Amino acid sequence: MSTRSAYDGPRGAAGRRPGRPVRREDGVRTLEAEPGCARFVELGPGRRLTGTIRRIAADATAVPVEPPAALAEPAEPGTP
Repeated sequence: MSTRSAYDGPRGAAGRRPGRPVRREDGVRTLEAEPGCARFVELGPGRRLTGTIRRIAADATAVPVEPPAALAEPAEPGTP
């Protein structure tokens, strides 16, 4: 199982100038070509990337994992 991700550091997609296209298809295809990479997990609210991955890599498994409601609420001060 591969633990690699499409994140390419602070100068990667997040650090690029606004207006530059995000190359999701290239990233998904690169990861899909890795031996043993057949499962994509989207963490966080929404399912937009999961749908995109399913269209790009039809043979891969793409699963959205939304945080439980308790994690979405701010913690009270002093709560671990």
